[in-house]
Amino acid sequence: MMSIACLVLGLLLGTTIISSLSALMLEFQATSTERNQQLRAVQRYVRDSWVQPRTAYLVEKQLKERLWQVETRNMATLPCLELLSSKLRLELHFERCAPFLLSYGLFEMWTYISAAATRRFCMEAVQFQVLLPEDDLFLAATPASASYLLLNGGLRYMQVPGSSYVHETKEAIVDKPHSLLCEAALWSKWVHVGKAVATTLCKVLAVSVNILGQAVATDPVMQALTLEYGKRFHAKIIVAMPPREEWPTDLHVPASSFEELIT
Repeated sequence: MMSIACLVLGLLLGTTIISSLSALMLEFQATSTERNQQLRAVQRYVRDSWVQPRTAYLVEKQLKERLWQVETRNMATLPCLELLSSKLRLELHFERCAPFLLSYGLFEMWTYISAAATRRFCMEAVQFQVLLPEDDLFLAATPASASYLLLNGGLRYMQVPGSSYVHETKEAIVDKPHSLLCEAALWSKWVHVGKAVATTLCKVLAVSVNILGQAVATDPVMQALTLEYGKRFHAKIIVAMPPREEWPTDLHVPASSFEELIT
């Protein structure tokens, strides 16, 4: 009797595993077909446009690489999440952002003042962004629209004469998790003085600078704290110049750490 039960259980488990594998294979085939169709469409477009062979080769090579990159799913690629209530979507988005966003001292202080306002800020102003190798995060001499928190991967930051106060090209690698880029954009009308390019597949949190003021306006205490913090940071940007300090960059503003500003 026991052996019969084991046989039935094994048959059921085997059927379930086979069904799951079949479903995965069908999904893989559908994805592969879609990718191949996209690639063929681009090949026809390049051929019909009389593009030089070298350019055509580079286009096809990069497309093949990127079409097979693993996409990090977010709300934009999961339309079914729109079926959730706004309250639950707000909570979900906040919990995805919180472990990273709260590494920034000011935002951590916000949660103690008004958790509700901080959650709204996350929903309205903070988005996940995925970059493939060679993607630009931002370009030199362009107005900044966001501040960025690196979650994983790596970026190459470059400054050149003409768009920043350097006499020769300078480069730096940013690959430390929770590195904050363009913090000055939160507290000034910042124009990028360098260019950031992904060196690997990387993920960042983009904090929109245009919504910051609206988010804190709902709570008087949070608004007062943020205004004072912003004034102090802005003052550091203004005085950062030789010989006293180095010029501010997208990576760093001298003497502007959270600890230095609140003491």
